Amino acid sequence: MTPIETSQKLSSVKTSRAWAEISTSALIHNAGVFSPLSKKGIMAVVKANAYGHGAVGVSRALAYSGVCHFCVASLQEGIELRAAGIPGEILILGYTPPQLAGQIGEYDLTQAVIDENHAGELAAYSPASPIKIHIAVDTGMHRLGLAWDRPELIRKQFFEERFCVTGVFSHLCAADSQIPDDQNFTLKQFERFNSVIKYLHRHGLHHFSTHIQSSYGLLNYSQFHYDYSRIGIALYGVYSSPANPDGTAGVGSFCLIPAMTIKARIARILSLNEGESLGYGRAFTAKTSMKAAVISIGYADGIPRNIDETFPVHVLIQGQKAPIIGRVCMDQLFADVTQIPNVWAGMEAVIMGRDEVSGKNLDAAQMARACGTISNEILSRLGQRLERIYV
Repeated sequence: MTPIETSQKLSSVKTSRAWAEISTSALIHNAGVFSPLSKKGIMAVVKANAYGHGAVGVSRALAYSGVCHFCVASLQEGIELRAAGIPGEILILGYTPPQLAGQIGEYDLTQAVIDENHAGELAAYSPASPIKIHIAVDTGMHRLGLAWDRPELIRKQFFEERFCVTGVFSHLCAADSQIPDDQNFTLKQFERFNSVIKYLHRHGLHHFSTHIQSSYGLLNYSQFHYDYSRIGIALYGVYSSPANPDGTAGVGSFCLIPAMTIKARIARILSLNEGESLGYGRAFTAKTSMKAAVISIGYADGIPRNIDETFPVHVLIQGQKAPIIGRVCMDQLFADVTQIPNVWAGMEAVIMGRDEVSGKNLDAAQMARACGTISNEILSRLGQRLERIYV
């Protein structure tokens, strides 16, 4: 996007009720942090609309910076990127019905083979020209993949004439955990994956890429190096959850920059007297006279309704924290602005991300904690009507 187009976009957003500003420089910075840690670079995970950041916009920015490998969850997500002109390898990590194998080839996508049955059915439906595949190896997560202890079945796929095997990969299921038993299991997953790679090499198969590392895999197990690393949540400058008091994720921390800031307009300022209630279910009652802001964003935009008041969640108005009160509505939420002077309708509120004026940051992990979940879920549930602006 040219500077003029960016300016026009930002100008148009002045009338929007709620929007997300995505920093392309932050995305490129974060990609640059991880790229040197693998032999050939990163695979940018842009599934679930790039964790809510907008798959096409994110992929364009990263492709412009030199990233040429992308991961999606479905055939539809892959086609969307190709239709938008995204070049390079696009790997479908999830299941694709074998009957749609022709579209995998048509759009020059790469398909993960998730078990022996899937492999056989994909081959049966594949067009005359071989489709590109990566073989998923189940090293202990027991979700998708061919069994690590049946390497002969993995080797077999290299000789299927309807396939062009370009990669072998696995997935770590507890790389974010600091529990010793989980750490030992993660090391076992690496060992199992390595045994498969060694088996294939012993049988003369060398021309394929390898990847098992994820965001947390690199964070906590950076001593293991493979051709590529699949970087998802950390690519967006976010940790799934803060494990340490300083908000970092584990034994170490990368210098990451959050890419998204969500903003919304204040629709109204209202005064409440002591004893008056607010919102659905009368879930909030004023203990004294106070002011509340009605902010134009709600659960239809992706802000969770089930925020636990035990872990207060704030928005930023004029650089000051204002706690969310009452129940989040479909299209609005409420914030206590009693302690913030000079607040008016039309003013911007920062819902998540960095406030330019104060420099304060509202981490997605904090909202996730209040909802009993992880940042990945909070971000990937952000709604389509939340306009994405790339700056």
